[in-house]
Amino acid sequence: MLLALLQARPTPTNLRLRSDESDYVSDEPSSYSSAQVPFTPCKGHSFGEVSSMEISPCERNLSSDPCTFRHGVNYTISLGFVSHRNSSLPRSSVVAQDGTQSYAYSGQSFNACRYSHCPIVAEQASTYVYQFHTLRSSFNYLTFNVSDNFEGPSLFCAGTAVRFEL
Repeated sequence: MLLALLQARPTPTNLRLRSDESDYVSDEPSSYSSAQVPFTPCKGHSFGEVSSMEISPCERNLSSDPCTFRHGVNYTISLGFVSHRNSSLPRSSVVAQDGTQSYAYSGQSFNACRYSHCPIVAEQASTYVYQFHTLRSSFNYLTFNVSDNFEGPSLFCAGTAVRFEL
C-alpha cells in the first residue's frame, strides 16, 4: 500500500486558473496550431499575387471552416506573395469587415516594411507576416492590402473569412 502511494505522484500539468474567470485554461498550444486558410484575391487590378495564407493559431473543426478568433488573443497571419513591381516604400492596410461595414483595424502600422522585407523586389517570392492582437470589435472578414507608397497601385491584396468570439 505504501509503495502504491509513493508511485502515485501528481502529474505535472500546464493548466492554470484564468485571472478574470474561475475556470482553468491550458498553456499548451492548441491542436490547431497553424493552418493554411482559403483566401480570395481582392477585386480590381493588383500588380502581384498572393500564393498562400496561413493563420496561427487556427482553431476550427474542418479545414473548410474559417479560423475562430477570440478577444484578447494574438494571431500570426502570413501571406506568401509575388509582386510584379519594385517598391521601396510599401504601404500596408488591414481592413476588418463585420458584414455591414469595413474599417481599418486598430493598432496596425501602415509601414509594410514592418511586416515584409524591404525593398519589395519584383518577381521575387516573399512573405508578409502580420502579428494580430484581437480587440473587442467583432468582425467576420479580414483584408490585407500592400500598395506602392501612399497613393500607388496595389502590389498584392487578399482576404479571408474568420469567425469571431468575444
